[in-house]
Amino acid sequence: MKKAVIFVIIFAIIIAGVFFYNLDKENVETKQEPKYCLKFTDEGNRQIKYLCLGYAVYREYTKSPKESITASKSLKFGIWFLEKKPVKFTD
Repeated sequence: MKKAVIFVIIFAIIIAGVFFYNLDKENVETKQEPKYCLKFTDEGNRQIKYLCLGYAVYREYTKSPKESITASKSLKFGIWFLEKKPVKFTD
C-alpha cells in the first residue's frame, strides 16, 4: 500500500512539472516572466535564476533585475540536467 501511495505522489509531481513547464514556456516566449518558479537574483553576476519543478530559466540582465525580459543579454530555458537553449520570442 505504501508503494502505491508513493508512486501516485511521484507521478502527480511529474505531471505537474510537465504542465507548469508548458505554461511557463509559453509565458517566456510571449515576453513575460515565468509564474510557477522560485526566483533567485545574483546581483554580482547580474543573473536571475528561476527554479521550477524539473526545469529552470537562466537570465542575464544588463542594468536592473526589474527590467523586462526582452532587454536581457541572454535568456535560456530547459530541463535541470540538460543543456539550456536560448529562447526565441514570439509576437
